[in-house]
Amino acid sequence: METNEQTVLAVDRYTPRFENQLQMYRTSQSRWTLILMIVFTAILLHLSPLLLWMRIRDVIETGESFFADPYPAIIAVLTLLYIALLIWRLLLPRRFAKKRMRALHELYGDSIPDVTITFFEDSLLAQSGEKDEGFRLNYAVFTRITETRDLFVLKTKEKHLILVEKQGLSGVDVPGFRALIDEKCPAAGQKRRPANG
Repeated sequence: METNEQTVLAVDRYTPRFENQLQMYRTSQSRWTLILMIVFTAILLHLSPLLLWMRIRDVIETGESFFADPYPAIIAVLTLLYIALLIWRLLLPRRFAKKRMRALHELYGDSIPDVTITFFEDSLLAQSGEKDEGFRLNYAVFTRITETRDLFVLKTKEKHLILVEKQGLSGVDVPGFRALIDEKCPAAGQKRRPANG
């Protein structure tokens, strides 16, 4: 395909929906939040009963107040940290996706236009609707590519996200698009995060 004397390598077209926005925001989170959640879960599951048993034993043996020692405070602090990580990991992406969809509904009403992303040799062009001139991004700006079951999320250093829905691809299939992105964004391709649903 030729457009303005530039070769079109691939085109992606999708309608913004809550589900794809949610996947996009979830993939933008750091893997470290998930790792920290797993660590805190392990600590709470193993340490909390142990600390609780030790404290109950001390109360029975000495007769002092249950809250005289810092064990309950340690458990409380770990639990609060865990809840904060849980909110960060599970609730914030939903909130961001709802906020994004609300903004699109306010801007366009019930007829949210399709987003079209056209991939050229040296850059991509993202447009919202047919009348939008859109914006161009050079492939060099992408620092991370994340692939989920339904989409690719291209992330820039400034944390801007470009969503590419697999079902909306034309001119190339999913393995071909993977190869295209790896070729055009070598630094981001090396940091590709695998599909996580």
